[in-house]
Amino acid sequence: MEGRIRNCYTNNLDNYHFDKTKCLKCAHNSTNFDLFADGSGCGKCTNKKCLSDKQTAYLVEQAQAVALADPKLVFVGEQYSQDNEATQIIKKGGYEFKNVQTYSLTSYPTAPTAPQATDYKKPEDFDKAQQQYGKEHEKYTKRTAQLDELKEQGKIRVYAKIDNSNVKLFYKEVATKDTKTNAQLIADLTAKRERNSEIANEKTAEDLREVLRKEQIPQSAFTADEETAMYFFMLSALRRHNYKAIGLKENDYYGLSDERKLKIAQSLTEEQKTVVRRDYLYSHLTNGTNTVSNTKGGMMLAFSKQHLPEKTEAVVTARQEEYGKKNARLDERIAGLKEAEKRAKADVKGKKSAKIAEKAVKDGADTTATKSDATTLKEANPTAVADSKALAVIPKSQQTTATVPQAV
Repeated sequence: MEGRIRNCYTNNLDNYHFDKTKCLKCAHNSTNFDLFADGSGCGKCTNKKCLSDKQTAYLVEQAQAVALADPKLVFVGEQYSQDNEATQIIKKGGYEFKNVQTYSLTSYPTAPTAPQATDYKKPEDFDKAQQQYGKEHEKYTKRTAQLDELKEQGKIRVYAKIDNSNVKLFYKEVATKDTKTNAQLIADLTAKRERNSEIANEKTAEDLREVLRKEQIPQSAFTADEETAMYFFMLSALRRHNYKAIGLKENDYYGLSDERKLKIAQSLTEEQKTVVRRDYLYSHLTNGTNTVSNTKGGMMLAFSKQHLPEKTEAVVTARQEEYGKKNARLDERIAGLKEAEKRAKADVKGKKSAKIAEKAVKDGADTTATKSDATTLKEANPTAVADSKALAVIPKSQQTTATVPQAV
């Protein structure tokens, strides 16, 4: 157990497969400075950075070699864990990876290790080991040849996984319906290549848009290339009846490609540039302009007056007369309604004043009538009035019913 832990979890150089010639005399090799080193093996490395760099370089070299030897080979990607440094380098190199679980694949046979005489104390044991090695190597060679043949026939697909110690090969049988010839594979790979170029261009455009959006463009003189690009876009607004002015036919309207527009933009004369600029201005002045009362509409009116003064004047005059008459009728109706509203308010005010006066007269008449009735009653029956006053001062409990004589 101790030896296993030491071999698996220490920087024992015997566990690495890269060329260790330089390591044998390295100052970081424990064999060269440890007084208690046992003297067997390559020793242990104490420079982790150097050891890691050498191992990564070795794995990258091995991965590139197996990929070059088999154009159909695909690398196994890690779907749920982080790629080691060598795998990241190979991915950046453009090699194809697929997320495939290795438990669904079969391991490729590995070559047996030839025995070393120094590992055996007895010569007969070494001879037996050599014989066993010969049998294993023959079996390995035969199986490898069979797999290579199946690979060429397209019946198996070979995968490579870059682990932390070596590059391991796996394979998987391919269903007959999925078997492809070299010509079909070439066609598939060519299509992938073309698509990769398209994706590269698309991603480049996306990244450049982001850069231009975020970064401030430095101030500088307007270049000829920028002017060409400007007229290229302005040509999209060129009206068909002006095609002749720049050397085109009217039916070119349906076949004016970007390539052709670029050539035209690169060779415009000053007169042609004026035509293009004016049509571009026209398209922006007229697009979505719904009134001449705002800023954009005012510029359109000025543009029209500048280039077509008579027709512009005729349009403006006709509309002013048409809607001037309509507005005159509306003004008449508004004035009539205002006068009617004024009269109605005056009538309401007069009726209100009349009601107030009538109420005042009525209130005065009612007061006079009440006083007159009281006087008449007193004169007609003074006794009844006196009795009524006397009764009012007698307590209610002592009052008796009495009949007041009615006046005759």
